[in-house]
Amino acid sequence: DTFKGSYYANPILDVPTADDVLVSRYPSYCRPNIWPADHLPELEIAFKALGKLMLEVGLMLARHCDLYVMQHGVEPYDGESLEQTISRSRCHKGRLLYYFPRQFRY
Repeated sequence: DTFKGSYYANPILDVPTADDVLVSRYPSYCRPNIWPADHLPELEIAFKALGKLMLEVGLMLARHCDLYVMQHGVEPYDGESLEQTISRSRCHKGRLLYYFPRQFRY
């Protein structure tokens, strides 16, 4: 697992919260994004566009999951739907993963 690098960011909100307690308690989800604008200026726009698309698809899928649970659930469901939970969330997270080339010695 030492031959890969990761980049994490929230593709929907650059600053998910200004609540210092939440930032301290959940730093990987609540800290503001840091974009490598000097080295890779196009990353932010592409990352956010893909993240928005993934959220839209996820919400459509969640809607169908909610319908299935309501139609086939064992008991009546009064809680918040999966679609509602995802749509009001401020903690979306995307990850870019890069595998470094391995150097083999012969």
